[in-house]
Amino acid sequence: MHVHVQYRFRQMEVDEVFAGPDSQTVVAEMKRLVASRAGLGVRLALAAMSPLQFAQEVARRYAQATGRSVPAPASCDEFLRLGQAEGIVTVLEPRTP
Repeated sequence: MHVHVQYRFRQMEVDEVFAGPDSQTVVAEMKRLVASRAGLGVRLALAAMSPLQFAQEVARRYAQATGRSVPAPASCDEFLRLGQAEGIVTVLEPRTP
């Protein structure tokens, strides 16, 4: 699975392609990128989060930043679908079962 994430808001900009065999691995790669760009405190907090917890935190912050009502994803698949619906995520390859 390959997904392209394109997002820009205030001081955060992401324009990257993430790859992995499944959505959980893809979200874990997103988490790694964010951690690599963050300060020590945020890196430590991210290290303690699972990919799903990271996805839920991103959704919460996105809702807060945009003033929109965005549901907390219950899975990494749901998080990627939410990103697609918001125009932030593009799946570049079809998922295989």
